[in-house]
Amino acid sequence: MDAKLQVPDELQPAFRRIVRKIPADLRNDNHLLEMIVIYLKMGGERLAKQALEVAKVEYREMVNQKRKERRREAMLRVVEAAIEQQSGNTADPGEEDPEQNEGYGDDENNINSNDYFT
Repeated sequence: MDAKLQVPDELQPAFRRIVRKIPADLRNDNHLLEMIVIYLKMGGERLAKQALEVAKVEYREMVNQKRKERRREAMLRVVEAAIEQQSGNTADPGEEDPEQNEGYGDDENNINSNDYFT
């Protein structure tokens, strides 16, 4: 908890009970802690617990969305790499590679690897 957060003395016991239910990832979220204090002041412990449950659901949805985005990005990278690898490995049969066919046909003893497959 942040030292700037002011929790009135009469709300301290309820605040501590609610803070124990906050997931570790959200315990340092000052906005959430301030929100809990406001809900405690305005509607009591029950309303603050409901607000915490909503915050937990929103946090889980956000984490899941980020996880899906990372998974989607990873899949796209794999697909792009496969396409790049495939385009690098397969040449158009109609195109001749000048380096590979250099000197082809000039010398009868010059054997090109493509000669075996034609």
